[in-house]
Amino acid sequence: MLVAPGSLNGLLQSLAKFSEKLRVVEAVRIHGIATRSSKVWEPALIFDRLWENQGLPEVIRRLAHHKIAGLNI
Repeated sequence: MLVAPGSLNGLLQSLAKFSEKLRVVEAVRIHGIATRSSKVWEPALIFDRLWENQGLPEVIRRLAHHKIAGLNI
């Protein structure tokens, strides 16, 4: 049992290092950070951006072209 003054707070602060959400909450509490807006990033949007940024559509087109050319169609 934690009975010494501040022991529980110290433990919680140590554990908060492993939580992204708690770090944000703590930063807001200490620094008074406020947001103006927020956006929801859905998996489909993120996947689409990664797909395009990596040039995957062009890679697939080239591979398909080489595959079709190799079949002499």
